[in-house]
Amino acid sequence: MASATGMPATVPSDERTPLIGRPGPVKQQDSQPLPLNFVSGWGFVAVLSALGLTIFVITNALKVEPFILFLYHPIFQSLCFFFATMSILVLQPTHTAEQKAKGQKAHAFLMMLSMLSLLTGVIIIEYNKIKSNGVHFHSPHGVLGIFASAWFIFQYIGGFTMLNVPKVYGGEAKAKAVWKYHRRGGYVLYFAMLAAVIGSGGTDFVKAKMFDVVPPLVFGIFVAIGVYSRVRKEKLGF
Repeated sequence: MASATGMPATVPSDERTPLIGRPGPVKQQDSQPLPLNFVSGWGFVAVLSALGLTIFVITNALKVEPFILFLYHPIFQSLCFFFATMSILVLQPTHTAEQKAKGQKAHAFLMMLSMLSLLTGVIIIEYNKIKSNGVHFHSPHGVLGIFASAWFIFQYIGGFTMLNVPKVYGGEAKAKAVWKYHRRGGYVLYFAMLAAVIGSGGTDFVKAKMFDVVPPLVFGIFVAIGVYSRVRKEKLGF
């Protein structure tokens, strides 16, 4: 339908969907390649900020002399957070069956990398604590970190079984019905992970040898803006 001026009265939804540089929920267009999901809307803000945070943490860890076992912990945990961020971004804009299928595979692969990084970081810090007779969970970062890690493992198992073993939930239809709770829990967990990363700047060793809470807080704010600005309520069942 055209208006009196000869211009279309309505614009197809795909043409109104924000891509680069505009905040808000986004949908993957039919002709849009999957990798563009990382940067559509304000996703590029999250990508650059998460990448910047990861590089910042790793660079500061490598500068510490002498390089000790503990330093592998922030390195792998920062990688865990980066891969988790990318796994969320690639899936958020998908909405057709074909897009969701491809997006879920990419999401699962990135989450696997995130999980492996998480487990490596947790094993290292626990081994280091035991070896040095250190105090466990003596800081807010430590408490939040172990809580987020346990939740992450639970969340990962839930997502894996929903996608690959739906009969655990009574069939594919029932597995899909509870997927919205997986998404909701994932966004809350991601915020807890972000808080743990920011809180690392307040721990004694990191504050003395690497950085304080300000740099991860600044990076974290922009990561949150990029990720949470693209949340689509209908995918959460609201």
